[in-house]
Amino acid sequence: MIREKLDAVCLFNGRIDVTRAIFEAARSLELPVVSHERTWFGDGIQLLPGEHCLGLKSVWKVVSDWRDKPLTKLQAVSAASLVAKRFLRTNVTEWRAYNINAVDTPWPVDQARWRFLILPSSMNEIWGHQDWTSQWPTPLDALDAVIERLGLVPSDCVLRCHPNWSEKIGNQDGRLPEEYYSKWARERGIHCISASDRTSSMHLIEQCDAIIVASGSAALEAGVLGKTVITTAPSIYHLAGFTVNVHSPAALNALEPIKEQLSQTEERLPLSDEVVRHALRFAYAMVWRVPQFVNHVRALQTTEFDYFEGANSSRFTRLFTCQVLEPDDTTFDTSGLGGEDEVLSIIDARRWEKLVNPPVLAEHGAKISIQRRGAYAWVDPLRRMVKLGDR
Repeated sequence: MIREKLDAVCLFNGRIDVTRAIFEAARSLELPVVSHERTWFGDGIQLLPGEHCLGLKSVWKVVSDWRDKPLTKLQAVSAASLVAKRFLRTNVTEWRAYNINAVDTPWPVDQARWRFLILPSSMNEIWGHQDWTSQWPTPLDALDAVIERLGLVPSDCVLRCHPNWSEKIGNQDGRLPEEYYSKWARERGIHCISASDRTSSMHLIEQCDAIIVASGSAALEAGVLGKTVITTAPSIYHLAGFTVNVHSPAALNALEPIKEQLSQTEERLPLSDEVVRHALRFAYAMVWRVPQFVNHVRALQTTEFDYFEGANSSRFTRLFTCQVLEPDDTTFDTSGLGGEDEVLSIIDARRWEKLVNPPVLAEHGAKISIQRRGAYAWVDPLRRMVKLGDR
């Protein structure tokens, strides 16, 4: 970098191996660095200034800055469509889609007083990163503490092992994390659903009172349904306003309102419109504000995209000069909550089919063709022959 007299570095991913070495070298030389990656739902480009692909500081700022800005009806529909596609199992632009052959089954514990669904996260990529690390000695210490503080008994809880653990990533499988959590559940008499079980996680979320999760994306579905979401570790959404965060022993007091609710009712825990609103605003922020050039890079399938003219390159260069992530969309509903209210009524009726195909948010420029150079032309045909994520 010194020899080439570089002014800045833009690299892919930056999490491991050579790209991590380049990232750390740039940081050590105090060069402006931006990492790029595929976005969560495929549209736009994830560009993080000063962080590699697992960094959360830019995400936290955008999510928290926009958590209290109401969405227009079209924005709310667009955000709700992400969850609608998950419930209808038509989400073809996410890199991984778990539990796709799932079967809806009743809540597995008969005569349970409460229904707390424990959803351990798949931590294989984020383990050890400071932005994702809680202050609990272990994830199980967090679960034990939450259960004890809320006064729950084993029949109040169901542990759903992550479907990812039943698959292989390279030569590695999820046998060890499944054994870790299932042993904990057996010792406490908590019902455990194995990673390979076809029981629908989505349907369990629909039936539960609350979920307990570290940093998994299931919080989005639970939030859009208005469920109570308890988190035991930092995540992309814990500053979005729809979760109860217990990331350390000192934070257990955050559970007191839930404990009081449990003591005052024999019915299911109530759903919350405020939780739904904030979950939708979070989803919109993560798909239309955090990614850059969303109207110019549009996902068709997991690895297939359309590209459109009109992108302003100064947005890219400002990432280096300012080292600040600007929201790609800065619009919101200045008139109030009316647009969100209409979408909340559709969600309340579980009319997912009315949300799954939202109108286009913005007009695109002319479509352009981007071709790989020379020998790289073989990459796309070969990639189409390989399994996409978990599909």
